[in-house]
Amino acid sequence: MNTRLLSIILICCAAASTAWAGQPQITLINDNAWGQQAFDHYGGGPFEVQPFNLGLVIGKGRYGATQISYISFCMELNEPIGQSTYNAVVSDAADYGGIGGGSPDPLDPRSAYLYTQFIHGTLPAKLAAFSGDKFTYGEGESGIAMQQALWVIEEELLPGDVTSQMAINLISMADAAILPGGEWFDRGIGNVRILNLTDIATGINKQDLIIMVFPVIPDRRTLSK
Repeated sequence: MNTRLLSIILICCAAASTAWAGQPQITLINDNAWGQQAFDHYGGGPFEVQPFNLGLVIGKGRYGATQISYISFCMELNEPIGQSTYNAVVSDAADYGGIGGGSPDPLDPRSAYLYTQFIHGTLPAKLAAFSGDKFTYGEGESGIAMQQALWVIEEELLPGDVTSQMAINLISMADAAILPGGEWFDRGIGNVRILNLTDIATGINKQDLIIMVFPVIPDRRTLSK
């Protein structure tokens, strides 16, 4: 192969690599990551997701923290998602809002609180102290409880539709956390964000997912000092 042809190939490969590298995307690896579909008819997470070019994101993998995949949950009840790759935008709202909560639907601080505890691994101890419930990472009923709690908080499900008592206790714990004197009072959404997903080929909106971003973003109390 002559030098000129090799140079052209390298330039083309570099251009293609640069174009791919600039597009934030996620791949849904497993839509039944904790075997949760055996416990609920609504669908939803936990989902195992692998991010590409999303900057610094962090999540809880199936067996703990991992840099290449994380566990996420649905923010909407009425938009589909399958095991595929999607274009992604990091935002602070579900872009079409789902069933309830407005359009766009801003992320609720209570959802941010629960997901922060989930990612940091503190959720089991906090929930046990609050209600006696045993939240277990990797266990389907715990995953369903987390998903249902997020859906109620984001107004996708009515409290009366919830099938999990653990979900009700998670909601109550989040409610208490944002009250004056609570551990999440006036902290807004912290480092938690939403991924707005679209189909790569058609641009059609897909299910929005919850994530955590780093480096640390100051909360409102820090910004006001």
